[in-house]
Amino acid sequence: MDGARSSALFFRVNRSEIVNIHYVVSFESYAKETLAVNLQHMSEPLITSKTRTSGFRKWLAT
Repeated sequence: MDGARSSALFFRVNRSEIVNIHYVVSFESYAKETLAVNLQHMSEPLITSKTRTSGFRKWLAT
């Protein structure tokens, strides 16, 4: 997969987890500077790292 396509479809929300944009259902504030990301087929949300939260919001806006 080429870099441009993969960066448009996938985002690393923290050190150990990468999400596909097509599986993001919703997100909400979790703690200061972090988000809880709800994904299809997952019962527990993923938590963004403080350093990646801003980038995650920008990624969803594109």
